[in-house]
Amino acid sequence: MPEPFSRQHPTDAATLRAMSQGVADNMLSAAELRLALDALQRVVLHMVHCQVRGEPLALHEEPLRSWLGLPAGVTPEEAADRLHRSQARVIGRSACPACGAQVQDKEGITDEVCPWCGAMLATQR
Repeated sequence: MPEPFSRQHPTDAATLRAMSQGVADNMLSAAELRLALDALQRVVLHMVHCQVRGEPLALHEEPLRSWLGLPAGVTPEEAADRLHRSQARVIGRSACPACGAQVQDKEGITDEVCPWCGAMLATQR
């Protein structure tokens, strides 16, 4: 016969708090995933809508602007540059001259920004 629940699983206050926090964290993660899924659905529907109407897909307009993490008022050229930078293939790493952090060298991009301190660094690739 199995042992009672209380003998199989510790039920001290610290363990219960940790278990409760784990459940709360999982619920928060599920809510964040739902928001991300809703945003992705809006983007896909917007893309389909543009295609059906024969309209160009504008990266600088909603909902693509928000989904790509672009600030309000971004120009079409800035949006295209940001998208290119985010999708460029990583071909190496360089040390930031300001903080020493390793910064990704991306193909076709020679002016990298350090994600840690914001310093600009030039790469040869």
